Amino acid sequence: MSGSASLAGLAEGRLTRRRAGLILLAVTLVGLAFRLFAWGHSLIGDELSTLWIVREFGLSATVSEVSSDAEISPPLYFVLAWFATQLGSAPELVRLPALIAGTAAIPLSYLLGLRLSGRTAGLAAAAVMALSPFMVTFSTTGRAYSLMVAMLICSTLAMLAAMRSGRAHWWILFALFTSLAMYSHYTAVYFLAAQLAWLLFVSPSSRIPGVLATGGAVLLYLPWVPSMLDDLDSPTLPILEAIQGTALSDKWLGVKQLLAGQPLIDPSNLALLLVAAGLVVLAVGLVTGARRKVGIEVSGPTPRQALALLLLLTFSTAICEALLALAGTDTFGARNLAATWAALPVLAGFAAAVATPALGITGAVLLLAGLAVGAVKVTDPDSASLDFKSAAAYIDREAAPGDVIYDATFVSPVPLTSLDAYLPQGRAEFRPRIPSDEPPFLLAAGPAGQDQEILDRALDSTGNRSLFVLTSREPVESGQEASLFTEEEGAVLPEGWKIVGTESFPGHLPLTVTEIRRR
Repeated sequence: MSGSASLAGLAEGRLTRRRAGLILLAVTLVGLAFRLFAWGHSLIGDELSTLWIVREFGLSATVSEVSSDAEISPPLYFVLAWFATQLGSAPELVRLPALIAGTAAIPLSYLLGLRLSGRTAGLAAAAVMALSPFMVTFSTTGRAYSLMVAMLICSTLAMLAAMRSGRAHWWILFALFTSLAMYSHYTAVYFLAAQLAWLLFVSPSSRIPGVLATGGAVLLYLPWVPSMLDDLDSPTLPILEAIQGTALSDKWLGVKQLLAGQPLIDPSNLALLLVAAGLVVLAVGLVTGARRKVGIEVSGPTPRQALALLLLLTFSTAICEALLALAGTDTFGARNLAATWAALPVLAGFAAAVATPALGITGAVLLLAGLAVGAVKVTDPDSASLDFKSAAAYIDREAAPGDVIYDATFVSPVPLTSLDAYLPQGRAEFRPRIPSDEPPFLLAAGPAGQDQEILDRALDSTGNRSLFVLTSREPVESGQEASLFTEEEGAVLPEGWKIVGTESFPGHLPLTVTEIRRR
């Protein structure tokens, strides 16, 4: 097919390997810069589970703990995080595998775009991956999402190389990366199934080696199958379904967070508008380019085969998650749609490349502008982070050795809070929001009355010392001690206490340290 009427037809001849390499380097550095801006955000949520496991257990015990009810995830990320945390004591080291994988996904997207539609598509794909707010966030989150995305792209690249050359080592790599993707996150299975279906359909000569390689991947994964089956029947799944919501509005929010934000932060209207406009323009360019049979000939699948592959890989996860929800297991949410990002950037790059220059450039600029707006928001500490690090530093500086700490912030999935990640454990600390049972920690919020009981014990333990209370809201003035806790926090401060100092730390929600003493 000719590319003369397309953006790629205009640009491909000018994009020498050296120029494309320099542009790719610049794009990767921009993506890394955004990721490093978010690197220092305080650990929250599921990251605490990763940190707790790799801090509490040795390497083999880490794998055993992940296979228990303490987690409903495969073990690969935890193994890598365990090695990363051996480099030092900084809690952020638990994010290092995610950062490496999420940054590597930028040039990997370029390579996939290059294999399917040339350098123009590859560079556009790399730019989309670099600026994706979702990928920026999960490249600096101590969980497996960016690792899964990188492994899925590697699996696809190995499959395409094996199809082209027929060499055994590429089929072995295909099997290896397929298995590693499944060892990263269970939702990789939808992407991998779609990929295999495409391979069997478009390449008859690859059917036998493709099936054998897939069988090899299954053999590599067999040791984890019993743990996977236990996870699929975990009593925590209904809790996760309830947290992410089951209404259609919750599903739509998940899609918006996937495209222009992240699961804890709703994207801005500007980011959504620009991303939506860019995707619409690129879709028009893709349709018109397909009708004109425009494409760049590459050593691999035909343009139509490449488009079919990208459509399957991009939408397979969302379709399967939606069908699963209709069948009664509702895990449809932004996190479980993460595999979409292994193909969506390349689909966008493919669309830009085959579109007319006007449509391709306009669509790409709109999309990248929207992603950039979203990336700025998810890296801004005032909108995307809760400053537990500064709160811990303040407490450590101001609290005397005999003072007592009471953390009234958020429910933690494990016996470790965000404050614990940064605060040296040299003082008595009371944490009503950590689990009060054994794995799978179903009582993470504590039984009724637990907050009041633990607060009373904290107050009794102070003697004549101070109690430093950490809350997730604006400070309470002296004289308003009765307002220090809310009904939602499940505790009431008895009379006889006074506020002697407060310090607030801005963020997505403010964190306030309040020092109280007996009157």
